[in-house]
Amino acid sequence: MEAGLELLGLSTFHKMASKVRTEVKASIRAGTHDRMSAAQLPGLMRLLEDATATGRRCSTG
Repeated sequence: MEAGLELLGLSTFHKMASKVRTEVKASIRAGTHDRMSAAQLPGLMRLLEDATATGRRCSTG
């Protein structure tokens, strides 16, 4: 390539995007958790347990 510039490989971009996606999702989950009241948390845990028990995956995007 001209001027000695090279593009990163597609797998490198994929790994970078995956890492960023994981960090963003963790931030969203933490923010949601922090805004929930102590009374709301057990309900969320029940939803997650129900999804696990039925083999369903909780989609996060």
